[in-house]
Amino acid sequence: MCNTAIVFVQCNGYSGPETPGWTGLDSTWIPIIPVTAHWEDRLGKDLTGTQFPLALAWAIAIHKSQALILLEAAINLGPTDFQAGLAISHVKSLKDLAFRSHFPWS
Repeated sequence: MCNTAIVFVQCNGYSGPETPGWTGLDSTWIPIIPVTAHWEDRLGKDLTGTQFPLALAWAIAIHKSQALILLEAAINLGPTDFQAGLAISHVKSLKDLAFRSHFPWS
């Protein structure tokens, strides 16, 4: 009996490689397989840990974040966005702010 679990994530518009061997599976469903790490503790005991390589994330519109103080933010400004100052004002420290798109300084 196999105790392997697989998580499937659906990404509409996915244009990456096909998932071979998954007959009948829509191409927008991507299998995420667990990753196992092996290491030794200080006493030389072999240890392993298995986890899915996933990170929890969420997105919010800039206007919906008006009352929030954010620990970190990755901002993606589009060509018609003009609220860069608004985004910066919600992060406690500039080192915790990243812009994911280029924008004119003006």
